[in-house]
Amino acid sequence: MQQTVPLMPQSMLEACQPNLGAATWNTERGLKAALEYQLEGMRFAAKRAYCNLEFMRRLRHCQGWQEVLQLQQAWWSGAAADYAEEWGRIVGTGLAVAKSDVAPLQGTLYRTAADAKARRAA
Repeated sequence: MQQTVPLMPQSMLEACQPNLGAATWNTERGLKAALEYQLEGMRFAAKRAYCNLEFMRRLRHCQGWQEVLQLQQAWWSGAAADYAEEWGRIVGTGLAVAKSDVAPLQGTLYRTAADAKARRAA
């Protein structure tokens, strides 16, 4: 009869389970954060593409260079405001993700360290 040899002793497996839960939880949060950043980036790219197309459309109807300069100045102002607003959104998303990532993970890590210390003392 063939006997199977476990890859990891049961005591080590039990000690790793809280860490495994933290790792999978962190991976899930990381994927959700990446999705949030991608959605925000796509929204911003779509808005800027529309503004650029609208600028080109209006540019065709300009009568003189003064009108072109006014239109270009308005476009630059709008772009600068959009980029400043987007920067704020990205920072806000990053802070929200960081805040949601750290709090639950800290409890898991502290429990794991306390469990390991209790096992060593026993």
